[in-house]
Amino acid sequence: MSQFAAKAFSSSNYAAARPRYTEDLLNKIFEYHKSGSALSVDLGCGPGTITSYLSERSNHVLGVDPSSNMLNEAKKQLDGLKNVELHQGLANELPSLLSEPADLIVSAQAAHWFHSPPNNTSNCGLWKDIGASLRSGGSLVYLVYGDIEVLNYPNLSAFQRVKDILQPYWQQPGRRFLVNLLRDVEFPEWGVNTQRQFFDKETGYVLKNSTSISAFSEYISTWSSYSKYLEQSNANTQLIEQLNKDIKEEVGGDKPLEIAFPVALFMCQKE
Repeated sequence: MSQFAAKAFSSSNYAAARPRYTEDLLNKIFEYHKSGSALSVDLGCGPGTITSYLSERSNHVLGVDPSSNMLNEAKKQLDGLKNVELHQGLANELPSLLSEPADLIVSAQAAHWFHSPPNNTSNCGLWKDIGASLRSGGSLVYLVYGDIEVLNYPNLSAFQRVKDILQPYWQQPGRRFLVNLLRDVEFPEWGVNTQRQFFDKETGYVLKNSTSISAFSEYISTWSSYSKYLEQSNANTQLIEQLNKDIKEEVGGDKPLEIAFPVALFMCQKE
């Protein structure tokens, strides 16, 4: 995703402010895979958000990301892990980065970018590249979370104002694919044992916690639409600070926010 290479984007802020996956959620990866992994790939690894989790359960992990900013942060976060290797590259370059097919390919909060059309159909070229990178019987798991929800203040006008300002700066259709939790992405022709799992208001949230207003505002500052917005000559560089102030005024002080994210798992195996 090109915006993560922009000057206005901070990979360290991204690593610090993004939600932390619970172990119960991440364990669903191996509940599906049902075996260990000699070689796992973290595709679109970003700052290494789940790479260390994979390293504890795999003999070797290859983290791949197109952004040098993200990879530099991942090197800091993963320092000392001897079984992790990081490479800069795109999803369709994965076959050239592997000396042998992987047992497990995982992507957390990235698949909506590299599966934008025409790479969302069952017979697209990207699926052929990913299939060539996965051994027979190997597993593919995509994990994504959608729009943040403030459960105890669902109608925050201050937040809505900022969302309206940033809306034109999202990269499409990737953003739409994310909000729709990858429902627009078809399973590959080579995929078997296909599963989609959704965790939301109806089925029960699995990514949910209490946070401060300042931490909430910091999370908004990690949006790619915000860094894109800052590139505009007339951008309000105090937008996040103003959001922080406006929310406190709206809720009557520095009160905790109960937040949650809808989550989806997209899983299949290579026959």
